[in-house]
Amino acid sequence: MILDRGDKVLVAHRRLYDGDAPRYFLGTVLDCFEGVAKVEGRSFVFDAFTGKILRKQGSTRKIVSLSSGTLIVYHLDDDVDLDRAEFKTASRGQIILTDGKHLEVDLTEPARPAL
Repeated sequence: MILDRGDKVLVAHRRLYDGDAPRYFLGTVLDCFEGVAKVEGRSFVFDAFTGKILRKQGSTRKIVSLSSGTLIVYHLDDDVDLDRAEFKTASRGQIILTDGKHLEVDLTEPARPAL
């Protein structure tokens, strides 16, 4: 199995179009079978008004396909503090996931060239 119960993951929704806002899910694997995982945690969405990525209220359970072309699943270290994790945005548009300890994941996407 690629993921085990209790593994911590970050699920990033792949942005398919210009103007798609970044969306993330941060949580723990409840079960995993044949490329599908049940996860529990929190969703994060981009707030266009503040320019920040905000944690949505409440915990939720989701079923995610590990082989989906529209999701990127990151396996996080066991000692990541999910309750303290937050997304920081920098002035140059960088998006950094941090838990204030050792976790620091740069989720910045390069600018797409004009066609």
